[in-house]
Amino acid sequence: MKKSLIIAIEIALVAVAVFIGAQIYLNIKGTMDFDAERLSREEVAKVRLTDIQTLEKEYYNQFGVYQDTFEVLRNFYLEGKMSISFQNGSATDTLAALRTDKIKEDILKDFAKRRITFGKQDAIRREDSLNTVLYRDYYLKDTVEFGNLLFTVRIDRPVRDHLFTDRPDFCIDSLEFVPFSGGKKIVYWANEEIDETGLSLAVYEVKIPYEDLLTGLDPKEVATFCKDRLKFDHDVPKHKPVGIDTLHSPDQRTGMQIGGDYQFNNGAGNWK
Repeated sequence: MKKSLIIAIEIALVAVAVFIGAQIYLNIKGTMDFDAERLSREEVAKVRLTDIQTLEKEYYNQFGVYQDTFEVLRNFYLEGKMSISFQNGSATDTLAALRTDKIKEDILKDFAKRRITFGKQDAIRREDSLNTVLYRDYYLKDTVEFGNLLFTVRIDRPVRDHLFTDRPDFCIDSLEFVPFSGGKKIVYWANEEIDETGLSLAVYEVKIPYEDLLTGLDPKEVATFCKDRLKFDHDVPKHKPVGIDTLHSPDQRTGMQIGGDYQFNNGAGNWK
């Protein structure tokens, strides 16, 4: 074989090796870049799902059910009210305690004049009534004068004045959409299921499908990740599935989610 031909073959082999090496590097770098972007997007998705979880829990506390319609949760946040416990004063403030007791005596005298009485079994109702008067007729009318009175009452406050108040960037409308998806909507679902004991329990699922969250990234990387994740999801041991309303069944694609129709997990995130 001529020396020139040998040299040509060697050069070709080197070129092939360089090309293969470059392809391997680009594939590895592409996967690393994809994973970095995916993890970054997942962090945003966690915040969004956790915000929805907070709203769902408060909605459940008020109405005893979860909600599968974003518009209802939005209206609950913007226009709804929630009952919270309001505790005023400090039990270690001796002077405030004495003053509170004196005012309570005056309130009870007024009750007696109006023939408002409490039986021996009405201790809780009696205390609730006293606390309500302390809050309504004293504290609210002059918080400077009566700001240290000791009482605990349940009051209705606007939801938006209680939730996410430490988040100046919070936007309720964003909870409808999957981040980075260009407008694709988050999947909401809720139902009531019967557990193994026959007890009816409220369940819900809110999902951000990975195909939507990873919109715009390398399609091959997305497909590979979703396939691997779907296998992982199927391999994770679960409780025996419960029946679901097929008209409102949760999205069957793999994704990040809170809650689930397959077990009563109190709305936990599947990334925890």
